[in-house]
Amino acid sequence: MPKLCDRCRVGGCLLDYLGTACQQARERECPDVQPNRAELIANMSVDQMATEMVGAIIYDLCEDGVPSKESIKHWLESEPAEDEILMAGFSW
Repeated sequence: MPKLCDRCRVGGCLLDYLGTACQQARERECPDVQPNRAELIANMSVDQMATEMVGAIIYDLCEDGVPSKESIKHWLESEPAEDEILMAGFSW
């Protein structure tokens, strides 16, 4: 999957990747372009990962047993729902 910046249609953008200005520009210019889980996770601090990811990973991926590599890859590349607990500190 292409990186968020490659999917975004904000022309000539030099904004901080996934920062506040980036988010505001996307909301204004292309609200349909949202970061996927992998992008959000890559932008998290270790503390955020420890507090926000464990529940989501267990809930989303492990309800039917140990997930396959393909299942994990699909989960990381998909966009979370707006009301999803994972990344609750981030706004879309």
